[in-house]
Amino acid sequence: MRLWEDFSAFKTRQLTERSEAPETAAMERMRQQHHFEMIQLNERLEREHRVSINGVIERLELSHQEVTKLSRMLTTQKERVRQLDHANSQLSCQLEAQTATANQQEQSYQRQLQDASHQNGRRSDALADLTTTIRNATNHHQHGANTS
Repeated sequence: MRLWEDFSAFKTRQLTERSEAPETAAMERMRQQHHFEMIQLNERLEREHRVSINGVIERLELSHQEVTKLSRMLTTQKERVRQLDHANSQLSCQLEAQTATANQQEQSYQRQLQDASHQNGRRSDALADLTTTIRNATNHHQHGANTS
């Protein structure tokens, strides 16, 4: 901007030296008007630029805050997932141990049931033998009583 002002002043001096006073005065007024307009334009552009930059900065700060918040939430969620994974592993181990114990108990009950079934079968056989013996004895006793 300073370069333009120097150039404009130089051209005005050149015109003043060559021209008549009214034309030089008109040129000087035009130069000053142009200079004033350029200053206003430059100030307006700087204001708009500051407003624009400030808006961008505010949006970036808000975005950064949101990203920071989301990052904290993600870290919290990751920790919660880690805790849940650990608890899940512990529960899985407990379940496996309980399943193994239940399977052993079931096998033990199956053996006890088989043993009881065999004992029941032997008792049933013994009862049938006893019934047969009693029947034979009764028949023999009745047969002996009939013959006497």
